[in-house]
Amino acid sequence: MAVTDEQSTTKKAKTAANPSTDPDGSTGEWTKVEKRKKKKAGRVEAKVQTTHPRFMYSNTEIVKRSNAIAIDDVRDLVLHLIADAPPPNWLRIDNSNMIQKVVALLVPGLTPDLLSLPPLPTAATSNPNLPLSIPLISPADPASGAASIPFIASTFSHACPTRAPGDQTRMHSVLSSFFTGPVSGEEKKRRIVQRVQSEINKSDPMQYLLTLEQMIENDYPIPSYMADVFEKPQGWVETPEPGAREHKANPRIYAIDCEMVCNPRYFSKRPFTDIYHTNPFSTSKSNGDTVAPTPVLIGHSLKSDLKALKICHPRCIDTALLYHHPRGRPLKPGLAWLIKKCGREIQARGEGGHDPEEDARACVDLLKKKLENGPGFREFKIGYEAIFERMSRSTGRGSGGVKSAVVDHGSPAVMHGAKATTAIGCKTDEEFLEGVLNVLPSHHFVFGRFMSLAHSLGCVTPKASAGQPHPTPLPTAIPESPTPHDLVPILSPLNPHLAAVHAALPPRTALVIFTGQNGP
Repeated sequence: MAVTDEQSTTKKAKTAANPSTDPDGSTGEWTKVEKRKKKKAGRVEAKVQTTHPRFMYSNTEIVKRSNAIAIDDVRDLVLHLIADAPPPNWLRIDNSNMIQKVVALLVPGLTPDLLSLPPLPTAATSNPNLPLSIPLISPADPASGAASIPFIASTFSHACPTRAPGDQTRMHSVLSSFFTGPVSGEEKKRRIVQRVQSEINKSDPMQYLLTLEQMIENDYPIPSYMADVFEKPQGWVETPEPGAREHKANPRIYAIDCEMVCNPRYFSKRPFTDIYHTNPFSTSKSNGDTVAPTPVLIGHSLKSDLKALKICHPRCIDTALLYHHPRGRPLKPGLAWLIKKCGREIQARGEGGHDPEEDARACVDLLKKKLENGPGFREFKIGYEAIFERMSRSTGRGSGGVKSAVVDHGSPAVMHGAKATTAIGCKTDEEFLEGVLNVLPSHHFVFGRFMSLAHSLGCVTPKASAGQPHPTPLPTAIPESPTPHDLVPILSPLNPHLAAVHAALPPRTALVIFTGQNGP
């Protein structure tokens, strides 16, 4: 970890100018210095110059551990620095309150060999989890991988061994381990109270309506009277705003599923506006002064159906959000998987596609299961949350909480960066570097990932494109591992990339670099 220091601007002492006459007869000025204020300003400046954040590994605490530092520990360190979480016991941090920003860079493939780190001790009396000193390597040694990334050795004094998430049989997701953590004690109490209250009214389907925050977060087409965040294109329809005089009876619930087809003969020739002004979407008056309640629409990933129908609706239930994925957020469970867990199968028609009526009825059945069994039915990892939720509750960065950014390959906005303030998808390390430099000045926390090295080492299996066969899995062991010399073309651009991020860091910024594997 590297912390840059901020140079304080010297405070000018107040002066008072008095006209006088020099011995030679010329007119000059006497300068009166307020010595006490000047002395105090000097002490303040000296304190700022000598007091700065400092990191020191706590070897005593690390020795007590049976395993190396985990990705969870790195996550908790970041939350301590930026979101008021408790301090880690394996690292001593002086003046952590002075840290203004945190940048976490994930660099898969950065192995101990590439940094010329000494091998981990194997003697029974030695601890393999203690930090290792990073040696300075001469750039004249072309056979050394460290010679191609001198930034690491010149910036960091030690590398702490870490272990990948998972067990002896398989490796778990590094991103999931880093971006998801247990809720705080205060939040856990709040959730318990909320759960007790919802259990009292567990038969009320209205408790499962998406909140405005959920609709915005999941890119729903939102009516203008709820929030001015969605601009309706030409031809869209907006459900009228529910009124205070609506009939108090429970509103009707309609399940929707749109099966997308390409053959024009399957499209209805009737204008959607004609359908809209009849049930199920009508909120017309009945019985004189009584207004029928605005109906509730339910579906699986309902936003896609609403966009296909070109409608903005205020009352929505989404079974993809109502139920949890077993691996936690932001992953969403599939409809067929959920129904199978409830004892029956759908979408079993092979290549013939899905039956939209069958899928719509399945959503209704899933809502009924929730009403019968309570809000906790089929929830996984209920004691966990995204780190961005934890950051949003932090009080040390102003009323808006921590502004966070995820700059990563692929589509982080729909995955681990879904709850971040800003999420930027990239295809190359050059685009990633540009994205980090752009968000750095305006965000408190920035995460980014360099992937070129991992790709060159074969650590990543490419995903199949739509309609294409799945790629052949990479072998678990590469027959001929590339030597550090072979990796020089990959490592050479990595060094200026890391150096560019470091050079752009504002004062009092903590820089954390980790590999996500059993490495430094």
